[in-house]
Amino acid sequence: MGFGDKWRAWIKGCLESSKASFLVKGNPTKEFSISKGVRQGDPLSPFLFIIVMEGLSAAMKAACEIGVFKGLVLPHGGPTISHLLYADDALFVGEWSKRNIKNLARILNCFHVSSGLKVNFDKSKVFGIGADSQEVSSWAATLGCKPSSLPFTYLGVPIGANMNLSKNWKPVIERFHKKLSIWKTKTLSFGGRLTLIQSILGNLPSYYLSIFVAPEGWWWRLRSEPAALWANAIISMHNFKNKPDLCYANKYISGTWKNIASIGKHLQKKKDIPIDSVISKEFAPTGAAWKCHLTGDGTYSVNVLRKKLDFNPNVNIGRFTWLKEVPIKVNCFIWRAKLGKIPSAVGLLSRGVALESPICKQCEDVNECSDHALIGCKYAKTVMQGVFQWCGVAMDEFSTVNDMITFVNSRFGC
Repeated sequence: MGFGDKWRAWIKGCLESSKASFLVKGNPTKEFSISKGVRQGDPLSPFLFIIVMEGLSAAMKAACEIGVFKGLVLPHGGPTISHLLYADDALFVGEWSKRNIKNLARILNCFHVSSGLKVNFDKSKVFGIGADSQEVSSWAATLGCKPSSLPFTYLGVPIGANMNLSKNWKPVIERFHKKLSIWKTKTLSFGGRLTLIQSILGNLPSYYLSIFVAPEGWWWRLRSEPAALWANAIISMHNFKNKPDLCYANKYISGTWKNIASIGKHLQKKKDIPIDSVISKEFAPTGAAWKCHLTGDGTYSVNVLRKKLDFNPNVNIGRFTWLKEVPIKVNCFIWRAKLGKIPSAVGLLSRGVALESPICKQCEDVNECSDHALIGCKYAKTVMQGVFQWCGVAMDEFSTVNDMITFVNSRFGC
C-alpha cells in the first residue's frame, strides 16, 4: 500500500516489543513476550485493522472497475455501492448472480492470502432480495455461509422491517419492560426512580430513533456534505441533481427521506424557529454554498442547534414550571406537594397505611394534608414568614401550595 520501510519498522517494533503479565491474587506474574500479534484491547489494533481493510476496499473497487464484481448501481448517475464497512463487520452488495457469488469468494480468498485475515464464514450470512429461498441456500453454500432472509437484527436493530408497523417496535418495548421492572422501582427513592426513567427514556430509544425516525442533523448534512457517499445515494435515488432546493424539504418524497425533509416545517411549527435563522443558501463569486447562522465559521453542528432549542431553561408542563437551576429533588417535591402526593397523614391513609389519627401532630388542630403541612399549619407559617423575611419579600396569605406557586410565578416570573 506504499508504506515506507521506516514506518513498517516502527509498527513491527511495536508488535514485537510488547509484553504482558497475568494477575494472580492481585499480584502480577513475570512478564512474557506476545508472539501472536496484537494483544486484545491494544489501542494499535483498530488502527492496523483500518489500514488492512483499506486494502480490501481498494480490491473491491478495482474488481468493480474491471467488471469482476458487479455492485449496486444507483439511478440518475449515482455511485456504485459494492461494500460497506463498519468496525469489524463488512457488508457486500451486488447483483444477484452466481458469477458474482463465486468472484466474491475468490476476492475474499485473495485477501486472506495477502493479509492473513480470514473471513469468519460461520458468522456470515447471505441475503437474497426477492430471490427464492432454495436458491439462496444453494448459493450460500458456495461461500460457506448460512442463508437468511429479511428482516434480520444487526446490533440490536431490525433491518428490513417496516417500522411503520407497531409490532416491529416490540423489541424496544420489551427492553423498556426489562429495564423498568417493578422490583427495581420498589427499592428506589422517588429521585432514583426519576433518574432511572430519564436514563432509560434518554438512551434506549435514541439508537432506534436515530435510524428509523431520521434526525434533523441529516437534513443539514445533506446540504453541507453533498460529496459524501450517503449524500450521493440520497441525491441519486430522489434525483435531486435536476431539481430545485425546495425538493429537499418536500414532504411528499417517499422513503426514509420523508422524515428528514419535514424538519424545516417541524422547527417552524413546533419550536417557533424560522429555518432561515438556522441555515440559508448564500451566493459568492466561487459559487453557491449553505451557511449555518448559529456558528461563527458557518459550519452546521447538531450541538449548536440543540443549545438553541434548550435556550429557554424553563419547561412548562400544564401550570407547573420545571426550573433547571433548582435541584431535581426540590422540583419533584414541589410538584408532588402541588398534586397532594407527599406522604402526609391524609395521603398515607389514602394509600392504605394504618395510622392512629390523621390529625396534625404539630398543631393538633386539623387533618394533616399537603396544604396544611406546608402552608396552613402555624409552625409552617412561622418558617415561611422567616424565609420571606430573609428574602426581603412581603408575604401574602396563602391557603394552598398552588396559591404560593402562583404568587412566586407572578412575583418573580419563574
